[in-house]
Amino acid sequence: MSIASKHLYLNKDIILINTSITEVDMIDAGFSIIKEKKLFKKNIIEKINKMEKIEKHIYIGKKLKKNKEVSRIILDTFIEIRENFCSLNKIKPEQILSIKKDALFLINKEIDHLKIDNYEFKIKNRFTSYLYIKPSKIEVYFKQDDQSLIIKGLNDEFTELHSKGFLNLIKDLLIMNENKVEKKYYIDYLKNFRKKFISGNLDIEFYREFNKNSLFKIDDEKNENIFYIKYVNKDFLEQINISYNYEIFRYLCSLFL
Repeated sequence: MSIASKHLYLNKDIILINTSITEVDMIDAGFSIIKEKKLFKKNIIEKINKMEKIEKHIYIGKKLKKNKEVSRIILDTFIEIRENFCSLNKIKPEQILSIKKDALFLINKEIDHLKIDNYEFKIKNRFTSYLYIKPSKIEVYFKQDDQSLIIKGLNDEFTELHSKGFLNLIKDLLIMNENKVEKKYYIDYLKNFRKKFISGNLDIEFYREFNKNSLFKIDDEKNENIFYIKYVNKDFLEQINISYNYEIFRYLCSLFL
């Protein structure tokens, strides 16, 4: 089985710094296949064509739940399109960082052909760094030009909350890496961070567990219970269990030192 035939794929064992990473997305993905293969009746296709993006996505999703055969045809066609795209653009397996069904993340690869038969792709993003946080199964993509992060594995709400916490740390480390800062400055930075983290002198969001649940773990010593809550203030700081995020910190140190 080729990598391009997989609907979901991620290279979890690589860290990329100062590297060209291109995200290429298929335009109107599933609906393009439905139109091309005439999988719905003509009047239904015309109706969908007039819908806004979100409405279109919801409507097609409901239709596909009722028709597993059409869903299978669409998935099989995705494989065919991705394989043709990779073949036409001479993309090697090691140049594929990630696949998200209708999107490919490519390493050091310029794309010459964005049209495959009647299907079109677009370049959605260009990144310069990537790392995978294995303990929390989170992908981090960094853009050097505006120093922004794109996160896979966290919803938008939690991404915003973590931007005041561990994502801020990760961004600093990536910026230092891209600017080729001397190792001694990393060490000083991380030592200072560790001291502040353990002593509770950072923003409260640094103590929100850096994973898809993104909750605060509270140790109730009086009742010998542990519970998780979504929001806390500094009054709870001494009761927050920081062990999970400390392991994330140690994992980051292993990547950057």
